[in-house]
Amino acid sequence: MPVTPVADPLVADIRLFKKSHLLLHGYLIPFVIAYAIAAYSWLTFGDESLGYIVLYCAIVLCLQVLVVLFCFWSISFRCLMLYTKVCTTVTTEC
Repeated sequence: MPVTPVADPLVADIRLFKKSHLLLHGYLIPFVIAYAIAAYSWLTFGDESLGYIVLYCAIVLCLQVLVVLFCFWSISFRCLMLYTKVCTTVTTEC
């Protein structure tokens, strides 16, 4: 029995993904680095630039919340942030 192509656009493209390690998730490491920069700045410059550091942390926090929300809103963005692409089910590398 020959296999006919699917005419439904929802199933027209299938890609395989493998879940990344927690430390490689796109919503975690960039923001840990950004908060570490803020902590280093606060320890280095002290109270003289506290207003700028608080503003920086607020902006980074808003960006982190948006990235996490986009992971819920968009499947493509979630796959970009949480998974790595694989070619076949036998091998886990492309």
